[in-house]
Amino acid sequence: MSGKPPEEDPVMEIRCPKCKAMVKITVSEAEAGMKVKCPKGHDVPLVKAF
Repeated sequence: MSGKPPEEDPVMEIRCPKCKAMVKITVSEAEAGMKVKCPKGHDVPLVKAF
């Protein structure tokens, strides 16, 4: 073991454009699905930033 802590998947906060609710999603989840649902059920499409 290297004694190095395991890398955590960074968390992003996305704001729903319809109702302005905040949604937290990990980077790997965002890249896998390219969309997220807000707490009120709206689909929020995501774009990949380079």
